[in-house]
Amino acid sequence: MSVRKRIRRHAIDITVILVAVMFVVGIVEVYLDPQLQYVRANNATSLKFTINSASPNLQQFDPSPLIEVATGSLATILAIVFGLSQILVSDATKQYGPRMAEILRTARRYWFAIAVYSIATVTLLSSLALVHAGAITNLVLALSSIGLFAAMIVILIDYLRFFQDVVDPLRYSKLVANQLTSRLDLTSQLKNGALALADAAMKAIIRGGEQASSITFLDSLEVVLTTYLKSSSSSQSTKDDVLETYVDQFKRVYKEATSKNETTVTSAVIRHLHRISTELYGEFRPKT
Repeated sequence: MSVRKRIRRHAIDITVILVAVMFVVGIVEVYLDPQLQYVRANNATSLKFTINSASPNLQQFDPSPLIEVATGSLATILAIVFGLSQILVSDATKQYGPRMAEILRTARRYWFAIAVYSIATVTLLSSLALVHAGAITNLVLALSSIGLFAAMIVILIDYLRFFQDVVDPLRYSKLVANQLTSRLDLTSQLKNGALALADAAMKAIIRGGEQASSITFLDSLEVVLTTYLKSSSSSQSTKDDVLETYVDQFKRVYKEATSKNETTVTSAVIRHLHRISTELYGEFRPKT
């Protein structure tokens, strides 16, 4: 992905961070009264940055309202994220099958947001006990609350992107493939992934009119299998076992597509199996 596309994709994240930085700079400016002064010593002039920790504004500063608002907001967002996660699993079960929903539950981006929001909410709530421990402590708590809240907004945006990826079969199949190929040492996970991808392809066939969705799950089946066969250091017997599982899933999809007269999908299965066999045994050339 080019730099321009990355910036465009993360424009909202960057905006949130910049707004948080502006808030932090504003608070520092108001409560610490930072100054740049020229200091002359030994016939040399240097620029020195100073802050006023005894500023009247700082001594009167109470971060409690800010922390309470941030805590309440995070608790609300946590409830929203948790609700979305349940909707996401339910939708994945209906659209792709229970096995794909189980893969979703183990995805880092699925549980990470819930875990981080829970920790952040408890952390902010606990920080209220430190209020009035000192002027500098109060300021640090306020700045930390702003930084933490901004980070949580960025995580929320990423979770919403993940939500969109999961409901889109074309993108979700790639996410599942990436998740499976990231742990090629887990043979049972690879085999369950093959079953899950085949289930999703068959569900698309059964619903009808979703040939593109079915084919994209077949693409992911091939990607995971070929990546495993090329990269895994497993024994040959283990590789043969995984290969047999994946080929069986292609057969399952082929039978379902044949029964529904989905010629586009059956042709795709044949192409995938041909590419896999070519990868394993080389191109077949009849004798002349």
